[in-house]
Amino acid sequence: MANHENSPKKTLVVSRKLLWIFSALVAIQLALFAVGFYRNLKPQTVIRYVEKPVMVAGPTSPEPPQKSPQRAGIRPLPELPPLPRGFGRDRSSIPTSPQPFQFEPPVHNPLEERLLKEARTARVKSDMRATALKLGETVAKFPESIHAKYQLADMYEAMGIYDKAIQYYEDVFSLGVSQAGPLYEISARKLKEGFYREREFGELMAIGTVHQYQDSNVTAGQDLTITIPILSAPSLMVDPSQVSVTVRIFDKMDTQVVPALPSNQPECNWNRSPVTWQANGEEFLIANYYLSHEPEEGLFGSLEPRKYYGYVIELSYEGELLDQVAWPRILSNKLAGQSGLDLLDFSFEDDSINFDNPLLPLPENN
Repeated sequence: MANHENSPKKTLVVSRKLLWIFSALVAIQLALFAVGFYRNLKPQTVIRYVEKPVMVAGPTSPEPPQKSPQRAGIRPLPELPPLPRGFGRDRSSIPTSPQPFQFEPPVHNPLEERLLKEARTARVKSDMRATALKLGETVAKFPESIHAKYQLADMYEAMGIYDKAIQYYEDVFSLGVSQAGPLYEISARKLKEGFYREREFGELMAIGTVHQYQDSNVTAGQDLTITIPILSAPSLMVDPSQVSVTVRIFDKMDTQVVPALPSNQPECNWNRSPVTWQANGEEFLIANYYLSHEPEEGLFGSLEPRKYYGYVIELSYEGELLDQVAWPRILSNKLAGQSGLDLLDFSFEDDSINFDNPLLPLPENN
């Protein structure tokens, strides 16, 4: 009987132990769930170290490296021909150590040297008025200045006043090589060979001071108006049908100067009609040039965008070239000495332009 009465107490103790074990399992599960949830919020970065094999060359000569295989869909670059001669800037001709300007024979007075330099600067700019003023001031303060006399001779020669030029060349020549230095030889050659005189037409018709204006209100491109005065002397009875004026426009692409596209030539018109040169011996030719900033299509689309660079104007009478004006002035020298300027001057055919003379219609084909 005693053993039968104690059995319920053992069952109660066992139930409590199971309850504690169950509670502990639940707590462990909750802790694991909390740790996993925290890891998902802040994932950890796992760093793995992988050994990289190193190729060690053997005693024999290594094999030539093989070309890496091309990716699918990417073709290798084609073999391009070399750039044409004259394309781009020739950096080999740029002096590495420029030498300072100096006079030979030397000039010892600082004021004289400054006036002579200012006169030479004005002469390079073709500003004859400033050249004459500076040289006149130099002669007034330094009457025996050799360089002032020589520059005056050069100025009068450029102006076509040959009597004055000969007078000053003789003054330099009379000083001898001991005083005039290299200017003696130059003056002697000028006096011996004389001066080249233009033919009759060259003294009777000329291009006046050209004016160019760019409309700042046009932002989609460059809109330029070039006004070209054509002058004639009173002694010439001008035949308008024998006058030919050619206006050539040049653009700049990066560092290269190129002619304007054949499809984008300037429109040239006289300011009045008919042209006779009877009123004051002057007529005006107006050239309008518009260069769009929109990218070119086709072949020119892959090149640098064009910008207006300058012009070359030629005046002919009865088929003889009388005068030429270029801006910038160096452009005429480039045309004469560099064949690379016509690299992009492709021979496209344009039925609407007479390239021999844009002022005249196309000649009729017989």
